[in-house]
Amino acid sequence: MRENFSDLDDLIEKTHSEYTKKYFIEAIECYRSGAYRSAIVTLNIAVLTDIFEKITELSNDGDKKALQHVGKIDALYQKSTKEKNSYAVYKEMSDLENNIREDSFKEFEFYSEKDHKILEDVRYYRNISAHPLFYQNDRYNNFSPELTRSLIVEAANILFIHRATNGKAIKDILFEVIKQKSFAELKIEEIEEIIFSSKYLGKAKENVILDFTQAIFASALNTEYETSETIKLAKVFAVLFKKKNSLVKDTIMNRLSGTKVITDKKLEKLLYLIFYSNEFFGSIKVSEKTILTRLENLVKTIELSGELCRILYKISDSYKKIKVELESRKKSDLQKLDKCGDYINAGKTLNEIISVYGKYLAIQELQNLLEIVNTNLSLVNNIYIERYLINLFEKSKSDYIFNDEDKFKNLWSGFVRNALKQHQKSFPKLEKEIEEFDEIPF
Repeated sequence: MRENFSDLDDLIEKTHSEYTKKYFIEAIECYRSGAYRSAIVTLNIAVLTDIFEKITELSNDGDKKALQHVGKIDALYQKSTKEKNSYAVYKEMSDLENNIREDSFKEFEFYSEKDHKILEDVRYYRNISAHPLFYQNDRYNNFSPELTRSLIVEAANILFIHRATNGKAIKDILFEVIKQKSFAELKIEEIEEIIFSSKYLGKAKENVILDFTQAIFASALNTEYETSETIKLAKVFAVLFKKKNSLVKDTIMNRLSGTKVITDKKLEKLLYLIFYSNEFFGSIKVSEKTILTRLENLVKTIELSGELCRILYKISDSYKKIKVELESRKKSDLQKLDKCGDYINAGKTLNEIISVYGKYLAIQELQNLLEIVNTNLSLVNNIYIERYLINLFEKSKSDYIFNDEDKFKNLWSGFVRNALKQHQKSFPKLEKEIEEFDEIPF
């Protein structure tokens, strides 16, 4: 956030580089005396000086790109002392000065693209101030005090009052940190502590944080990433969207509003961002009704996994329309087992149902499913059936500990008895699990 200084002396005090400060004081003195052209020319020198100073500061900390720039500057300086009045050397120095703004923006990200354009304006007005040919029709040109003061304040806010930080390097390093396997085990609070430490975004300018948030958002929607990578990115996004909401919200929501760009595959990825960020989902519910409608329709067709089902149930707690669609989908999927006509499809269908819905079956749904399994036991009577059933038991029992325990246990005991009675099929390992159900240690 820019600071609006009523007193230009405050800007001087906040300027970090002593070399920059000298030129900056001179520019302000010119402004106060009414020499606005001179103020802008000197301000441009201050801008260039501050960029060189920041690059030098980074080089002292071992930044490789900064070291390359400093080496180039030093070589040119040495060359100029040996080849005095050399047009070729002066041309090289002039080219370096002309390019340094672009380099500091693209290679170090000292400031945003918007700020880069403002600093380009400083150069533009400097050229008009220093070169008569730029005046065209009027050989004498002067500038308003308002324009001059505006450029002075902008340059200070963009550059002078900030310490050197390589925004691009910070973002690149953070992405490497996120890629590490151990990052997946971190809690949201731990992630916040890392990315907003003084080593990373703690001292970064707002443009770096905004650009990083946009990069995380885009990466999280990358359909080529494995779920494990998407989850890590979604957690980071949740931290950024909550901690820097006023900075990043409008930009992210504007990107999301182009719903045609968000394909159904990317919409699946968006579910992870919603799951980990209540603030993000709250913003969607307020301003992105189209996305909500698409999410409702997505539930009908999405290839569900246990993880996605968990996410959808969590989201549906605060958005009932998704819950309605999810329950309808579950009812339809549970009936698929009863329609299987062969041994292979029945086993596969049962396993898919357990993987996706095992943890989200109401007692009546569980009873209906076990009745269908028992009815079709001849179809699923293979070497995996007991493993499937134990998996279903393990997934579903968590909802019935301390709640309807007897009903849950009796339901499973009844299934085992019926399987033995009607199909002469026993499940000894499953029986043991059922017997031990109420022996949970406290």
